[in-house]
Amino acid sequence: MSADEATPRETESLNKSLFTLKIVLLSTVPIILFSIISITLLIYKMHALNNSVENTTGSSLNIIYTKMLEVKSTDISEKVLFKINTVLDELNILRAAAQQLIDKKASRDIDSEIKTNPWINHGFVYNSEKNWSNLAKSETNISLSVWGYLHDAVGSINRATQEYVALMSPIQMLMQVIGENGVDKGWYYLCGPKETPVMIMTPWAQMPEIFDRLYPGHNAENWWDHFFPGVVEAWNGWLATPDFAIGNFRSQVTVTPLYEDAGGTGLMVTFFAPLWNAARTANFGTAAVDYNIKNILDIVSEEKIGETGFAFLVQSDGNVLGVTDAIAEKLQLSRSTGEATGVAISRYTLRDSRLPELADIAKNIGGVQNFATYQFDDGQENGQFISIKRMLGHNAWAGNGPTITKEALYLVAIVPEEEVFQVKDHILGRINILQRDTLYSLIAVSAVLALLSISVAVWYALQNTRQIRKMSRGISEVGQKRYGMSIDIVAKDDLGELARSFNQMTQDISTAYRQLENYARELEDKVKERTLHLEKANEELQKISTVDGLTQVYNRRHFDKRLEDIWREYARLQHPISLILIDIDYFKRYNDNYGHQSGDTCLCLVAGVLLEHAKRSSDVVARYGGEEFAVITCDTLASTCKLAESMRLAVQSLAIEHAASEKGIVSISLGVSSILPRADGDMGILIKNADMALYESKHNGRDRVSVRLIEPAGAASAAKDAPR
Repeated sequence: MSADEATPRETESLNKSLFTLKIVLLSTVPIILFSIISITLLIYKMHALNNSVENTTGSSLNIIYTKMLEVKSTDISEKVLFKINTVLDELNILRAAAQQLIDKKASRDIDSEIKTNPWINHGFVYNSEKNWSNLAKSETNISLSVWGYLHDAVGSINRATQEYVALMSPIQMLMQVIGENGVDKGWYYLCGPKETPVMIMTPWAQMPEIFDRLYPGHNAENWWDHFFPGVVEAWNGWLATPDFAIGNFRSQVTVTPLYEDAGGTGLMVTFFAPLWNAARTANFGTAAVDYNIKNILDIVSEEKIGETGFAFLVQSDGNVLGVTDAIAEKLQLSRSTGEATGVAISRYTLRDSRLPELADIAKNIGGVQNFATYQFDDGQENGQFISIKRMLGHNAWAGNGPTITKEALYLVAIVPEEEVFQVKDHILGRINILQRDTLYSLIAVSAVLALLSISVAVWYALQNTRQIRKMSRGISEVGQKRYGMSIDIVAKDDLGELARSFNQMTQDISTAYRQLENYARELEDKVKERTLHLEKANEELQKISTVDGLTQVYNRRHFDKRLEDIWREYARLQHPISLILIDIDYFKRYNDNYGHQSGDTCLCLVAGVLLEHAKRSSDVVARYGGEEFAVITCDTLASTCKLAESMRLAVQSLAIEHAASEKGIVSISLGVSSILPRADGDMGILIKNADMALYESKHNGRDRVSVRLIEPAGAASAAKDAPR
């Protein structure tokens, strides 16, 4: 309907809506514009902030990652140092006890009192063939190895050696307790001065026999000169140094190069704590711990450095501790094995790396005082990030000669640059997510505030136009002939006076209109009564027009209409439809024999059976004429044949007496046909073929189901001429 055709009430409602809309728009448009501008500026600022954060993060991430590596390196270093310090503490206990025996004459007299104790005795067993002595293995778990040159011609231990053994006898119990209950270590022992280098060791081992096998000739040469040549001379050299602090134990600890342990326990390093004679004029042997370096390296290797990084230890000379062959290959290191006067030395040296940048870093490692980071290329165009943490300083014997230098132990961590970049990307991704969430939150807050502002503005605008809207609704009510209403007066101006006049007018109209309503109501009641009668009559007519009055199934007219509708619908869907035609056998004889009233009852019973079996919503059961029925099914021929057979059996099961039939009971004959309908097809073909199938059932003895296939046009014509 066009605007020109609109009713006055619709026009009035439209004008009222437009007026309200104008008021609302005047109140809300400024707020909406302000909100849009604010959100746009907010997005712009957040984008600028995002760029700034990304630039800042990119430039400072290396610093952050370096700090992370430093913290991780410090953590690993503290764990390693704790292990080393524990070893050194046990070494110091042995050193201090031995030095006490050396310094205090009263302590020396203890031996004369305890050597009668069967637990501590000097029951040496002399090997005359090899010319060495050792204590027999006992519960003390202490061995005391005396080399051949410390015996006389008849195999007796010389006087100086006996005195040293007697001097150190009281310490054996302490050695056993610490050896068995202290930290995991290799050998815990004392070695005498150069004149009497006896080895007092726990756990017990036949060390002379092991040395005979691994280091031929050692038994004829001074033990210090054979295994650690020059180290005693270096210690004695310290005494001539003006600033030498003889009481500072930690400053005197000396570390050997790595070597394969003679006892077969693995790669070892020896911590020496030199002892001094009572006059402090010469070295008097040493306390020592042979320590399996694996105890330290396991701590380093088990720590995770990033995702794919790794760590290892490096000495000042570049000697690498704790790298696998795979890591050594990655760093392009080559293993070198040397001999230090009988002690096998095996190492990787970082300075010998075939990666030039890594080799240069290793050459300058001594300059690292605390922590430093570098970068190098691994030879496959992959950048590596390397950090170096100085752990502790120590005295290092060079492996030959009287040279002991101040060295340091470093923790080296290597992480691929690619992993650092992944961390960077991850951090930036998280920052972007946080910024996005923050932006969404700010937009949401802004939107909520804008909605609240709009709500307040709309409320204020509507509140100040209430009288106009009330009058508008009042006029609409009058337009709908509701004259009994009155308008609330909320304004105190001319609009309020106008509302009062309007209320008076509606009261006058209401009185007059009430009388008209009474007359109209009476008339309306009469019309409703007549209308109700007509509706009931129409329903009855509708039922009569579609349903067979006797059997209460559909009649022939409705059957024809439904078949036409189904044909059209299923032609579109390309789905088969089937038709069953049913005839009650010898029904005329039944009527003649039992009367028409019984015949009607028979028809109703048969119709009931058909309805019970064809109960799908798409099935149609109709009285086709007289004693004939028709059933439309939207199913395949095979399913429809099963349905027809079930109907035949169901009627048979009724066992309705029929003396004029060969069966003695009422039976039915059925003809079935099926077709795939076409929009331009003739549905009469379906009916014709079903009828011909029904004829065949009756011709072949009745009480059966026959099927007639839809045949080509020529065959169908032949069937048409066949008598029924």
